Amino acid sequence: MKEKKEDMRVEPIEGSPLSLNKICNSKAVQETPTELKVLIENEGYGFVNDTPHLANITVEDREIQAMYFLGLDLPCPPYLLKYLLIAYKGDADEAKILGLYNYAKTNQEMKQLIGFIQLFAGCCKHKMSCYIEHPETHLHPKRERMFMSMFHAIKDDYTPKPPPGITP
Repeated sequence: MKEKKEDMRVEPIEGSPLSLNKICNSKAVQETPTELKVLIENEGYGFVNDTPHLANITVEDREIQAMYFLGLDLPCPPYLLKYLLIAYKGDADEAKILGLYNYAKTNQEMKQLIGFIQLFAGCCKHKMSCYIEHPETHLHPKRERMFMSMFHAIKDDYTPKPPPGITP
């Protein structure tokens, strides 16, 4: 008997970013979009547990998310390709990225990027702040340098915009 996979999409729309249910269901949604904040904690993860709107995106969460998505055996969706092109800027073209995507189940870097893109986009879409644990894990130094460009592109695309005429 084939096990039915749980649908972890943010919305039931093809190509929408995915997000782990544990993040979306366990955290309260904020009423206003948040700005980029840098959190510094010297004694562990206390702020993650103490902040109701903060999702902790771990290295393991990113891999679990990527493996779930890759297990669906879908072609690379356009939104994912867009952000992977930013991450691989100057190092790979679309054809090379699609080739890497086809073997992503065995590529730690690609799994971390796919999981990050999907989880962070889901957090932005739900107006949630997030703590990204060890974002550089398994990334080549070239991808580490492009990480913030990819981060800001996702944030700009998925953070809800205020209605016209209203400034935040």
